[in-house]
Amino acid sequence: MTRGLQELINEGYPVTEEVIAHFSPYRTEHTNRFGSYELRLDQIPEPLIEDLQLYKI
Repeated sequence: MTRGLQELINEGYPVTEEVIAHFSPYRTEHTNRFGSYELRLDQIPEPLIEDLQLYKI
């Protein structure tokens, strides 16, 4: 999600802290509370972008 936000910023979209406050990686739909989940421990995620260059108003 961070990489996607940075791409929007790079393309000139005004991404502010207020905009980011409306996003959440927490799934609220299509969840299976006690179901089976596939974990891909062989895949290492890319590092996070720590310094988003937010749009200043």
